[in-house]
Amino acid sequence: MQSRRIVVPCQLGFSISRWNDYNLGSCLTSKSEDGTMAIRQTVFLVEDDKAVRDSVTRTLILDGQDVEAFGHPAELLNAYDPSKPGCLLIDLRLPQMNGLELHAELLKLGCQHPFIIITGHGNVAHATAAMREGAVDFLEKPFDRQCLLDRIHEAIRRDANHREKRAQQESIQARIDLLTAREREILELVVDGKLTKQIASELGITTKTVEVHRSRVTTKMQAKSVAQLVRLMTEYSMMNHASTVADAVGNVK
Repeated sequence: MQSRRIVVPCQLGFSISRWNDYNLGSCLTSKSEDGTMAIRQTVFLVEDDKAVRDSVTRTLILDGQDVEAFGHPAELLNAYDPSKPGCLLIDLRLPQMNGLELHAELLKLGCQHPFIIITGHGNVAHATAAMREGAVDFLEKPFDRQCLLDRIHEAIRRDANHREKRAQQESIQARIDLLTAREREILELVVDGKLTKQIASELGITTKTVEVHRSRVTTKMQAKSVAQLVRLMTEYSMMNHASTVADAVGNVK
């Protein structure tokens, strides 16, 4: 099947005749108000009605969003990249599968994008199902332009927050992976509030050895102090919904 995907670059005033000369890398980032480079957000739009698809695409472009627009579920499934920051805007009634079924297929591809369902044929059952599946909202056509943009902004904020937390988790996990089995034991006991002498007694080692291991743990975990190390690991265990720091760390005895 030939894809009818419309990929809309981030810059307005884009000329088709300049396509080959256009630097696509510039679409990936933009400067924020403080002058730093901000990651571009993409709205994945799936709408089989071309008139609606074009109208929504224009609205999102004017709002400053990058848009990848598709007329068929299969087109998105073939081109979908879950690593791109952004959100999903999916029509409920689509060829071959409905919007919720499409979202279920995207989940199999690793989708974690927040999604919004739009429809001209909605009912309470559909709305309930969408919200149960975690939709940001269920919008009935014709929808208010500002309402749509508000929900898109909310979905993008959710995605950005999720990606930031995931990046933090991955960063901390990468540091934990550098620890030896003994250092993980020390880390768990330090976070539990054990004193140097208590740790030495529990592990059958000298207090000097505990201090050496604790110093190495603090360095590897990039903490400036034991107090900061404790805060870091407490936050990490909460991110992972772990009942204890040992569960989060995967402590090796």
